[in-house]
Amino acid sequence: PDFTRLPGEEHPVLRFRVIERHETVEIAGRRLHAIPVSHTVAALGYRVEAPSGKSFAYTGDSTRNDCFWEALNAHGRLDRLFTECSFPDREQQIARQAGHYHSSLLAKDLAKLKINPEIAITHLTPSMGAEIMSELRALLPDTPLTALKRGDTFDL
Repeated sequence: PDFTRLPGEEHPVLRFRVIERHETVEIAGRRLHAIPVSHTVAALGYRVEAPSGKSFAYTGDSTRNDCFWEALNAHGRLDRLFTECSFPDREQQIARQAGHYHSSLLAKDLAKLKINPEIAITHLTPSMGAEIMSELRALLPDTPLTALKRGDTFDL
């Protein structure tokens, strides 16, 4: 069913709205800040803040950029960060071509954070996930990292 037209066009179950770069919108009491990231196509990451003041951010598909990290630091608080890392360092070339992080590049960008959120890694290439996490842990020995997996949940 097309829930953008049901139960009626005046009051559909679902409405789409374009969120512009750098725009902050409120949805169900949560503030969502759209932050530009670097990828092969125009892309956004997001920082979401709950009414409690707790927040999380998600890089989406991304590679090295300063804008995202500067925006997170400007808020001063971040409880959780979900970031992609698709490739180990041995696949740096394809990571660059695909517009995704590889281990050492992500480690360099995480060093830009002036806050200490819990960090969860997503978008791991399945056959390389263990290698990526091993490299990240070696590069960031004092940073607790989790590899996200299907079914993981979190609370704010």
